[in-house]
Amino acid sequence: MVGSGVGRAGQGDAAYTPNAIERQREQAIGRVKAAIVEVFNVGKGLGSGVEITQDGYIVTNNHVVAGATQVRVALSNGKTVSAAING
Repeated sequence: MVGSGVGRAGQGDAAYTPNAIERQREQAIGRVKAAIVEVFNVGKGLGSGVEITQDGYIVTNNHVVAGATQVRVALSNGKTVSAAING
């Protein structure tokens, strides 16, 4: 694909070998892992979210917190904290 920046495995480009792709995937996970959280809509279900600010704002999908009266968040460090819906 000319000009797209996309290649296919098997075309001789070392950047697209299975080992190289796996290394890139693991590096990407390592960079974002600390920001991924579990969001518990207590008594209703759970989902995931991403911490987007250092002071604790988290983005999740509306269906995760819909109708919530109590929300708890499990952080990547193992700590679980109460959360409030804002928005």
